[in-house]
Amino acid sequence: MIGKIFVILGVIAIFYIVLFHYTRFKKVIILFGKSVYPSNGSDYEMFRTTRGKPEELSFQSKDWKFEKRMGTITCFFFLGLGLATVIFVDFLDWYNSLFFMYFPFLYLNIVSTPTFFIFEDGFCLNRKIYFWQEVEGFSITPVTMQHKMYGMFDLNRDWYEVKIEINKRFFKTQYVYVRSEGTVEELRAQFIHFGLKEKVDGNKEEKAANVQ
Repeated sequence: MIGKIFVILGVIAIFYIVLFHYTRFKKVIILFGKSVYPSNGSDYEMFRTTRGKPEELSFQSKDWKFEKRMGTITCFFFLGLGLATVIFVDFLDWYNSLFFMYFPFLYLNIVSTPTFFIFEDGFCLNRKIYFWQEVEGFSITPVTMQHKMYGMFDLNRDWYEVKIEINKRFFKTQYVYVRSEGTVEELRAQFIHFGLKEKVDGNKEEKAANVQ
């Protein structure tokens, strides 16, 4: 009986996660159409997130089409498998039923899309939306040989780490990696324009003027 309860809970969790991520990704694509930076496709070559190179987004993009296909297939597959398990399997121990509880976390990794862009009210990083009032500040450091990300990019010495401190319970610090000093200055100018503070030398802060 416990095993079948786990199956039911797992199927419900899968439906919730698929719907949640479908809705959020749709919102992200709409916001991307209103982005102010980066402004064109070539600019994205200069950025990396912890998930890879950001891509331009649209409702015709392969990521959106994959999300819809994957979500539909996942829901129908696990609904059928869950019903068959509950109806036709007489005994199901809790250990074997944990497969249904594990898959929602696997799904999150399958549909993850590297994203980074700035819009008027905030920025989007890896499909998560952060508003300016949630950002406590940012700092910029070069990726040197001692850095944990050194060796992850081409032309390592040209890359910089931008650390963004978020005032949210589960998302305290986010990172984006920028290639070339010129692109760093462009990103810094955008952050300052929207009123963010840059933390310099660990403790010292520069108050950014909000010139909106």
